[in-house]
Amino acid sequence: MEREGCSCLPVRALVVIAAAWVLATVTPLVLWRWGPAFIDSTYGGGHQPFELLGLFLSLLALGTVGWILRGVDRTQPRVWLTAILWLLPVLMATQQVAEHAQPSWDWKCYVGAADALMAGASPYSDCYIYPPAFAQILAEIYPAFHWLGESLSMRAPKHWMLVFFFWHSLQVLMVGLLGFLLVRLARREGLSAIVAAGVVAALLVVDTPLQRTIRHNQVNLVVLSLVLLALDRVGTRPKIAGSLVALAAHIKLLPALFLGVMAMQRRWVAMGFGAAVVLAGVGAQVWGASPEGMWAEFLVHAPQFGQGEYFRDNSPTGLLFNAVRVPIDLMGGDVLGWALPLRVLGLVLSFGLGAWVFQGMRQRPDTDRLWAEGLALMLILSPVSWEHHYVWALPLAVVAIARAWDRQPALVFPGVVLIFGLPTFDLFPLSYHRLFGLLLLFVAVRGSVPAEPARR
Repeated sequence: MEREGCSCLPVRALVVIAAAWVLATVTPLVLWRWGPAFIDSTYGGGHQPFELLGLFLSLLALGTVGWILRGVDRTQPRVWLTAILWLLPVLMATQQVAEHAQPSWDWKCYVGAADALMAGASPYSDCYIYPPAFAQILAEIYPAFHWLGESLSMRAPKHWMLVFFFWHSLQVLMVGLLGFLLVRLARREGLSAIVAAGVVAALLVVDTPLQRTIRHNQVNLVVLSLVLLALDRVGTRPKIAGSLVALAAHIKLLPALFLGVMAMQRRWVAMGFGAAVVLAGVGAQVWGASPEGMWAEFLVHAPQFGQGEYFRDNSPTGLLFNAVRVPIDLMGGDVLGWALPLRVLGLVLSFGLGAWVFQGMRQRPDTDRLWAEGLALMLILSPVSWEHHYVWALPLAVVAIARAWDRQPALVFPGVVLIFGLPTFDLFPLSYHRLFGLLLLFVAVRGSVPAEPARR
């Protein structure tokens, strides 16, 4: 997909793959509504399109790898091994999408916000806690899916299931793109093609945060891919990089941190363009969107959601809150009156750890490490960091493996396993293993130097 020694993105190939993904997603719906005698389903007619989706996304993945391998020496075992390693994460995600086809609570929050916008009401009347943009996007694209549903003779309430179907399928495309971008990062960090593919495959296949992101229909992969695309292009296409960061910040607010990262690197064009796009978007939403006051409601509503009492919330705020709450609960007391001071102290702890990370980032501000640490820093600064948010630590894991595995395996291996390898459970204080693993990776890369990009 990319020429020898070329750092450019294979834009045409990516566009072709995206178009093929649309076809692979529409075809199961057409077959489902047609209902020929040669198709059936394990779990009944409602699940049938998801099983067919698994088939066609698998064919797309196999076909894409076959297309990539055209013109190379396919007699070499390492070529096939690399291709298999590229395939594994996509096939894993495809299996999960085909098996888990129920809209999550998170998805219902997105849909509720979009429905409210279409009715002229506030998206923040229920459980939606993101900036307005994602709900607005869903509201804008819904008429196209309404048309598709009518064309497939589906009743109107089911049209949101079509949106969900495409979003669920999009997660597989995002896993493929994420694997591609992480391999590029690993290659820039000095790993050979086969080692880079192996490291990324291992990180994505044995990855509880990724599995939870897909199952909960979360937006984390979109945010991560936008930031990694911006990282890939920041040196050659600063305006595009800034715009990608701005788009990520309109989906979730935390990526606005990268305006500061670009300023740290003195990438003024990228930072300025990103800030301008963020402000233009906010301005359009404040003065041109309906209903008015959505940003004010977001800033008031979102902080009220994170309570801090859940053990799977691997934020410093959650850790400090529960370190006080659990002993009080065991003694029969009530932490309710302490809730606000504890959350404030938790934010102080977050900012303290953030300052420590920032100090390490300033030591050797090379681009890959800065952006990887910036993504992981979002987990430290956020008042709530669920297990699925920890997919944002994947670039830091790649950088840590590439730079620190030889000298500090006792930090890198436990850090990676604690973040990605362990399942989700609620047992205080062991549930904070992801936060501890993240701190290990920060220590491992602290003061590290960039490697020479590997040749093919």
